Amino acid sequence: MTRVERKSKLRSKQALLMLIPILVGLSACTGEVKVGERSDSLANPEVTKADGRIIWPDSNPSAPDGSVYYKQMNCAECHGADGHGVAGKCDMDLTNVDLMRTRKPVHQYATIAFGEGKMFKTPVLSSVGGSPEHLSHADVLDRSFTHPAFSDKLQKRQLWDLVFYCRSMAAPLLTKKEADDMKALFGANCAVCHGTRGAGDGPLNKGLVLQPAPANFNQFNRFYDRTDEQIWDHIANGIRWEGMPNFLGKEDKKNKVKFDPPYIWKLTQYIRNFHVLNEFELEKGTDPSAAPAPTGTGAAPSTPTPQANTPAPAPKNADSPAPKTN
Repeated sequence: MTRVERKSKLRSKQALLMLIPILVGLSACTGEVKVGERSDSLANPEVTKADGRIIWPDSNPSAPDGSVYYKQMNCAECHGADGHGVAGKCDMDLTNVDLMRTRKPVHQYATIAFGEGKMFKTPVLSSVGGSPEHLSHADVLDRSFTHPAFSDKLQKRQLWDLVFYCRSMAAPLLTKKEADDMKALFGANCAVCHGTRGAGDGPLNKGLVLQPAPANFNQFNRFYDRTDEQIWDHIANGIRWEGMPNFLGKEDKKNKVKFDPPYIWKLTQYIRNFHVLNEFELEKGTDPSAAPAPTGTGAAPSTPTPQANTPAPAPKNADSPAPKTN
């Protein structure tokens, strides 16, 4: 075979190799999707619809923004404008602080977003011998009820806004002034491990040497899966074997603060302020009372059906009675 023949044969092989990806691409076209026509297999909203899993927000939710959506979704029809509940429609009092302190934000999200009206009893850390394993498996169903699902009416951020607005009816977040007044105390007692920004990066954890690492208060999937009661218990009684000291009964003389039960509840709300905003964000300048209220949306649960009557556990050493669940 001459040199010219070998070159010609090589060019033919190269041309054939170049055609392969083109042929593969053409074979993938079935001809069923035409330009300008809608394809249900590609454009149907059901393809990308949430499947019921909890979707964490991209940034801190805003409780004040939630007040706007509370009005828009006509939640007051059953819950009442003040959250006390409307007789004959709903017996759940959103202003019951003892009740709301036992509820996880993640459970409330499931109720509002997907209509999963369930209430759980989650024991506090000190009631289970100082072991945190209960957090993943010891939620006990206490009550169930029906509730409309709003995942198709509100975006995930708006749903979280609504969750924390409802929570704020019972336990308001700290105002900026209240939080600023507590910065010195937090800095003197907590920031050495948790950092001034609550990110778990305090000077004692330089180089991330502490194991387990101090909690990052900005972590949604951790603190939205905690009740206020659990956070109170961690501060008051500490976490055995994890380096978290107990503060109940102690005193910060420099800042003139005694860590009694009421003040530890304030610290609990201070921690919540790291992952929830107490100011308008998406709805700046909006007057909640003027927001349109669509009719017939019925945003409140029907009367809850009791499943158990066992009282929720109370934090040890607390001066207040055990939280109520009915």
